[in-house]
Amino acid sequence: MSSNQKRFNFFVIGFVISLFFGTTTVVYATTDETFAGFTTDAKLPDNQYTKEVTYFDLKMIPSQKQELEVILTNASSKEIVVVPSINRAQTNRAGVVTYSVKSETNNAGLTYNIEDIITIAEKEIVLKAHEQYKLKLQVEMPEQPFEGILAGGLYLYNKTTAKTEGNIKNHFAREIALILRTTDNSEEILGDLALTKVRTDQENARNVISLLLENTQPAYLSAVDFKGSITKSGSQEPLLTLDKKNLSIAPNSTFDLPIPLNGEPFKAGKYEFKGTATQKERVWQFDQKFQITSEEAKKLNQKDVSIKKETIFENRLVLILIGLLVLLLLILIVLLFRIYKKKRARRKRKDQQRKKKKRTKVLKK
Repeated sequence: MSSNQKRFNFFVIGFVISLFFGTTTVVYATTDETFAGFTTDAKLPDNQYTKEVTYFDLKMIPSQKQELEVILTNASSKEIVVVPSINRAQTNRAGVVTYSVKSETNNAGLTYNIEDIITIAEKEIVLKAHEQYKLKLQVEMPEQPFEGILAGGLYLYNKTTAKTEGNIKNHFAREIALILRTTDNSEEILGDLALTKVRTDQENARNVISLLLENTQPAYLSAVDFKGSITKSGSQEPLLTLDKKNLSIAPNSTFDLPIPLNGEPFKAGKYEFKGTATQKERVWQFDQKFQITSEEAKKLNQKDVSIKKETIFENRLVLILIGLLVLLLLILIVLLFRIYKKKRARRKRKDQQRKKKKRTKVLKK
């Protein structure tokens, strides 16, 4: 595929996203230096556990210190600024493992955070045109061995190419996975999946039901298919369905898997979610009841930009009130008209009486 064709495809994807979600940040973690603006070369050390990969997968002993090296090369003819960071592996709402942001909490059974174990001295790296730079990563292992793996990534963000085009913010970055282990039996530990909560939520200002899922094991889960449905309590008819394939879930991660309402409003009531996740022969069954209150339904429905907002003339109660006001106004007009007619008739009688008295006085004279 040509460079121009790739640019066109990225533009189309970004344009479609902007139509649906307004201002959108599009992060391209790419291996193509045409877009990232630079290349990376991870110098794998002798204690590399998995030899056939291009990322770091290291077996180390407790308290061991080691320096890792990554060669950055500016592939462009202009100066660029690269911002490096070490980020723990996390699972995003699309069911994809990501290394693009710092972790906020150490949850889901995490023993050690790789962000505290691997550090970088540089905050920013300025690369002149076609310049190479040796980025050093410092590793200092915990004092105690641990089961499974610690997973994260070196995230290299090209600050220079970040720009806004219309409603789209383009960020170009490169990622190198980082895995640490202390034992040879780390691969024997398998990832797990649990449903901890079902709740109302919003994504891009649109109503969704969020499934809060958790992998508490220090191991990746890959190629997971997830199906489920939401029913009203006591009913078998599905109101919403979910069918996600090939999910990738990071070790010791918690994430939300959204079920969109597709423009429908939340309705207060009691509901039940039933679902199944499969990974080859492994199967997880989920069944959880939840409730939507009138207050939260009203609050979220008002914020949902995809729900057709009821105009004042579509509200039956408002129409009844308007009708009553019009009726009262008509009654008031009729009453005022009658009062006016009575006053007019009274003045007319008084005028006639005065004229009659005047005629009487004239005749007496």
